[in-house]
Amino acid sequence: MLSWSCDTRAQADEVIPAQPVPSYTCLRHLDKVALAVSVSKDVRRQMKSAGAPDAGLEDQLFKMASERLSKTGISVVSDGDGSKNGPLLRVVVDIDISDDEFTVTLKFSDLVSLVRAPDTQFATTLWTQMGHPASDEAGPLKATLVDLLDRFMTDVVAANPR
Repeated sequence: MLSWSCDTRAQADEVIPAQPVPSYTCLRHLDKVALAVSVSKDVRRQMKSAGAPDAGLEDQLFKMASERLSKTGISVVSDGDGSKNGPLLRVVVDIDISDDEFTVTLKFSDLVSLVRAPDTQFATTLWTQMGHPASDEAGPLKATLVDLLDRFMTDVVAANPR
């Protein structure tokens, strides 16, 4: 999958087309994020009907993601909705309606402002990846999340050379 630049250096009358680049400049200086995890009701229902316990799945995924991020030097701040205060990393577990399979999506968003009106700020998604677990069970779901977190952390490291 290609990475797309989040370059904000365009002048008001200049258009910079998105171009594949090896890293994301919008991930520079990222040292903390708010983390939010959500598991859809459809996923819970499907896991329950398959006999898999879903007790505490969101908490397990949150803890796993927090530990993985901290190993890379990214701390998790306690702000369930960081979209109003800064960087937010969101884990969404849902079902793809086209093939009725689980999906895990990892989205990074941050506040951006308009060049013409710097006081106008809003949250926007700057990095996103989706994965499909090998089966509809907790183990493959967690493995898919680990893979997505590794991709995210690889891009963070690439954007912040030492």
